[in-house]
Amino acid sequence: MYREEIEIIRQMRKTGRELFLRGLVGSHSGNMSVRSKDSLYITRTRAMLGRLKEEDIVKLPLYGSSEEEQTMASSDTSIHISIYRRTDALAILHAHP
Repeated sequence: MYREEIEIIRQMRKTGRELFLRGLVGSHSGNMSVRSKDSLYITRTRAMLGRLKEEDIVKLPLYGSSEEEQTMASSDTSIHISIYRRTDALAILHAHP
């Protein structure tokens, strides 16, 4: 695992915990992603944002990912990909306060 990937995962885990502690997500609600060059890191479907583990974060190519690859990731993966392809956004948080 590369240094940048380790840092992205660390920050996603920290952010997920903060969202949970502040009451912005329930135990299994919400999702988040981070863009890194031509890839994105996104939480798995039904992941507990307040207690993210490394395996709860899926790395996908921003261009050319298959539906099969996306099945492990959040059910909102296609929305995240669409936003990244159309904007300069570097991260997306989808909360359910």
